[in-house]
Amino acid sequence: MESQASFVQLPEAAVGSLTASACAGCPSLTLQIAAGSTYLIGGRPVAFAEVRKALLADRQLQLLVTYFPANRQLSRIIVTGKAGR
Repeated sequence: MESQASFVQLPEAAVGSLTASACAGCPSLTLQIAAGSTYLIGGRPVAFAEVRKALLADRQLQLLVTYFPANRQLSRIIVTGKAGR
């Protein structure tokens, strides 16, 4: 799912679940964070804490959230850049 930081609610740590939607009026998904979930900023692997910090600091960041539909488990979050760029 393509999204924006302002449409994603992350927990304080890489445990539990996150909520994400594609747009302001779109339905949201609750995804379970797993030990194998991965996080990237600009193609560089980072820790969950770094992604969380980036998304909270700039709510216009664009991201791709991938997950396994069968169990709604988060696969990865890829921060791709700013809106309109």
